Amino acid sequence: MGVDSQTICFMTRIMTRKKVCIVSLIGLVLGIAIDPYIIGLCATDKSLCIFDSLAHILGKPLVIIFLPLFLVSVAMFRFKKQIFDTWVRFVYFWLPITALFVILAPEYDSSLLNIQKDSVSLFMSGLFMIVSFFLVVYISIKGGKPNEKSYPQI
Repeated sequence: MGVDSQTICFMTRIMTRKKVCIVSLIGLVLGIAIDPYIIGLCATDKSLCIFDSLAHILGKPLVIIFLPLFLVSVAMFRFKKQIFDTWVRFVYFWLPITALFVILAPEYDSSLLNIQKDSVSLFMSGLFMIVSFFLVVYISIKGGKPNEKSYPQI
């Protein structure tokens, strides 16, 4: 029970560069609002820290996930539409997997590997940046021409 290629094609058509950029910026701002520790607001004024229990559990992973998404979406303004469409399809695949791993990761871990929500989201974000870079380079070298199978006509 997966998403078929026509649905993905439709989603890439409705998700413009501007919309992806706005959604990632909203996620980034939401993460900072939930966890103002990230930008140092709670060090001076504790009244801004209203989500104390959610701050490190939800806010920090949101910032770590949406910051690279925002940066790459801003960079996508410089590339051809075919490259952007391919990248958006990759994002549709990548974000649910990242969210699942972050949700399943323990809040605190005292084992040798120290796998926590922060470290999982940081690892997945770094991997996202690397894969996005190589995806853009690959599609650019390939000529930015989409595969006919990946873009069915609706």
